[in-house]
Amino acid sequence: MNLSEIQVLQYLTEQWQIADSPPPYLSSFLTHSVKSPSLPTQLRQQPLEIKETAAQSNSLSSYVPPTLSAQPNHSLVKLYENSIQSSTPAAPKQFKSEAINTQAVESPSSTNRTSPTPTRSKIPQFSNFQDYYEYISGVSPFKGERIVPGFGDINAPICVISLIPSTTDMQNHLLHSGPEGELFDKILAAIGLDRKKIYATSLWKNPAILQKLSLRDQAVHKPLVYRELELCQAKVWVLLGEKCCQYMLRSGKSLTDLRQEKKLHTIDTGKISRTQIATYHPAELLKKTTLRTQAWDDWKWIRNLIN
Repeated sequence: MNLSEIQVLQYLTEQWQIADSPPPYLSSFLTHSVKSPSLPTQLRQQPLEIKETAAQSNSLSSYVPPTLSAQPNHSLVKLYENSIQSSTPAAPKQFKSEAINTQAVESPSSTNRTSPTPTRSKIPQFSNFQDYYEYISGVSPFKGERIVPGFGDINAPICVISLIPSTTDMQNHLLHSGPEGELFDKILAAIGLDRKKIYATSLWKNPAILQKLSLRDQAVHKPLVYRELELCQAKVWVLLGEKCCQYMLRSGKSLTDLRQEKKLHTIDTGKISRTQIATYHPAELLKKTTLRTQAWDDWKWIRNLIN
């Protein structure tokens, strides 16, 4: 018997002496300890006759000795529980197998999840965007979904990234269309660019795809999302909108905080380091015109970076 077992035995014995009747867990402990070869000979030779009543057969957690005001020493009780567990015979192999199978049964919520995409090492390399979009149309989470592809130049100086296409984008099958697209074009023109001189895309290609993905699923599919971004040679990624910024920057901070930090968020995708800049989405600028001055500060900063 090691020192910890002796401490437990002493403690339980004290509880027996103080209480009107023996604690229910003392009998179990002594029963196991007496049979232990490591118990001192003088203790193993002593006969033990402990009778438990029905009221004493309650669990350890619910037992309180009648005359005790202090709570039991839980660290010693834990040592007792560990000693009992370690001395419990191993379950038959058949029982273990059944227990494992029971744990393997899927819960109702797990059956609704999207199946994982291939890991980064299994995702093929692509030489152009057409091959990339042909590939994702056959794998989860994009398989069977109508998607809005990105557009622009693979050698563009900046890559503009949004979370999902808007309702208007889905109708027109074109990112940054409608009124927000007109504002987007004006912003680009103000820094000397146009749609042919950038690359623009969305992370999830369709709002319906994002709706069915849990946070865990989004993390699983991130390598597939990055494959498209790696195709673009731009070293500056412009992130539009708070949710897109939080996902790409792995941050729970608000867009206001991410902008005010005024720092370059650098990421290494395995090939090349990219600089990520957080700013407002054109759709938000249409709703809150007071934000346009702040957005213009961001885009002037972007212009200086690419020049």
